[in-house]
Amino acid sequence: MSKMPTGQDLINACEKKGIDIQGERILFEDLKKTHRAQATDYELQQRLIEFKRHLRESRMWMLALISALTSFASAIIALVAVYGR
Repeated sequence: MSKMPTGQDLINACEKKGIDIQGERILFEDLKKTHRAQATDYELQQRLIEFKRHLRESRMWMLALISALTSFASAIIALVAVYGR
């Protein structure tokens, strides 16, 4: 397993992939405003891992769909070959 980036490399990797680099919202009660702090390296690494997992799962779903359609087409062709005489 490759080592996860940290610091500015991690921020650049997240920005390149369109991952939000801001942290949780902090509510300032006395000002009635919220502020988003910088996310920690751990949070950004988790977001990057989740992003990669999502890409991998979506590709596998597409592969499974193509496989199922190919099997269906093969079955139809086999039926046509058997009953098409």
